Amino acid sequence: MACATAVGALPCAARVQRPRRRRGAWRQARRAPAVSASDGGGGDGVGAATVALVRSKLEAVLSPVTRLDVVDVSGDGRHVTIDAVADVFEGKSKLQRQRLVFGALWEEMKDGGPLHAVDHMQTKTPGEAGL
Repeated sequence: MACATAVGALPCAARVQRPRRRRGAWRQARRAPAVSASDGGGGDGVGAATVALVRSKLEAVLSPVTRLDVVDVSGDGRHVTIDAVADVFEGKSKLQRQRLVFGALWEEMKDGGPLHAVDHMQTKTPGEAGL
C-alpha cells in the first residue's frame, strides 16, 4: 500500500499505530470472585456486611424461609444475586414476588445506599423448588 503524504503530514514510517483493545476486556477486568452469604458472608468488609444486611431483611419479610441464598457478585456488596424459596410466594405472580423482595430492600437501594443492583433473582415456593 502506497503512503500518500500531504503537505505538513508525517511520513508513513513516523505514524504511530495504536494497539487494538480486545473487545470486552474491560468486563473481564471488572469481574471479581463471587462471595456467598451462606459461608458467613465470605470474609469481612463492606461486601460481607451488605450481604448480611440483605439476608436479614429478606428473612424478616419472607418468614418462614425454606432456602435463601444471597451471593455478592461484585466483590464489594453492591451487586447481588438472590435465590429464595418461601411459602409466602404461594399464589403470587413473578412480578408480585419480585415486588415483595424489592420492597424489603428498597431502603438499601435508594439514594446511593450500600446495594446498587440485584443482578439475578429467583423466587420459588417449596413445591416449585422440589422441597
